[in-house]
Amino acid sequence: MGWSAFQIIIVIGMVATGTLNTISAGFQQRAEGEGRAWASEETGYRKGRVKAFDHPYLQAMGMMLGECLCMAAFLIMTRIFKKGLQDEKTIEANRGFSPLILYPPALFDLLGTSMNYVGMILSYPSSFQMLRGSVIVFTAGLSIVFLKRWPKPYQWFGIAVIIGGLCIVGAGDMIYQEEIQYHCLNTAITPGPNYTFTSASTFPVTDPTTVVSEATTVVTGASSVVSEGAWAAIETTTKAELKECYETKIGSDPLTGDIIIVIGEVFHALQFIYEEYYLSKFDLPPLKVVGYEGIFG
Repeated sequence: MGWSAFQIIIVIGMVATGTLNTISAGFQQRAEGEGRAWASEETGYRKGRVKAFDHPYLQAMGMMLGECLCMAAFLIMTRIFKKGLQDEKTIEANRGFSPLILYPPALFDLLGTSMNYVGMILSYPSSFQMLRGSVIVFTAGLSIVFLKRWPKPYQWFGIAVIIGGLCIVGAGDMIYQEEIQYHCLNTAITPGPNYTFTSASTFPVTDPTTVVSEATTVVTGASSVVSEGAWAAIETTTKAELKECYETKIGSDPLTGDIIIVIGEVFHALQFIYEEYYLSKFDLPPLKVVGYEGIFG
């Protein structure tokens, strides 16, 4: 039996949106923000200093928020447009269902996604996208253990191809690891109690990666000539232009990142097996299931 046009569109859409998800997450992890005037000096977020985005758990929670919107879509579809309403057969099939059944898969999804984003920071978006395919291998293995379902011969062949691809990705990240990159940004420091000093003083640099790239000396005191012809003390203030360099975490440890991504896919495989084992007993709308998982996550 061949695929219908609707199924083909769904598969293409899944691949396209999954790729866009990885690309957008990569852009988020490369985003930078400038410190504001009310920021704390002790935490390193002083005014004018640029910090890189490093919040994989926030990204995971953003995904959970997106899943919550599926519940809103389900309610709009059923309450307003009156579509997808349950009939007597569906009500009987879902008798005994409790939303709490979906709590464990939501937990697995949250753990797996959080580890994926942590590993993506240490590795590369391209490796992340390919290593996500390892979920097929773990799902096949866990289905044998918990569902007593053995893959078919062509599925074994696909698993072998995936394992080979995973080995190539891991070996490539180890052998061709990129050099650590430093992002340098010019930061203008406003003279004040912490950054004003005389010409004989040393500029207060608290960050070992911070370099004074340019200094301008301005005469702030008044000069006078004494009878002997010597100059009186002239107080000078130096305004410095800082060049702050920080080590980027993107691709800083590809092998560790790859391992974390693969471990995250183990949790996703547990999620799929759990859903297959329990949800196969009911006839639940997909939007409702995803919405509940987003709420629990």
